[in-house]
Amino acid sequence: MSETRNVEGTEYEVIAEQEDGGGDYEWAHVALVRHPDGALFLVSDGGCSCNYPWSDTAASDLEPVSSWQEAVERVKGDRPYLFNDDDVAAFAQTLMSLRPAPSPA
Repeated sequence: MSETRNVEGTEYEVIAEQEDGGGDYEWAHVALVRHPDGALFLVSDGGCSCNYPWSDTAASDLEPVSSWQEAVERVKGDRPYLFNDDDVAAFAQTLMSLRPAPSPA
């Protein structure tokens, strides 16, 4: 069974997560999650030592995406203040590793 996160009473399947400790008591977090109806959402957050990932995530924080590729592009383009290139690459690599291998021809 995969990991889930409860957001306002709905259990979302966690497809992939990436965290950046940031140092000096700061952190940043991004995840691709799946709603029970199959819809994909991107959620990102950042904070300090007084809170933690998912501690105050609301349904309004979930951004719909059509694919994992769109999720990676949004993380690259919309969130340079939270994630550096290495974080984005690690998130993309995690998502790519979940793709099924091509069938032998």
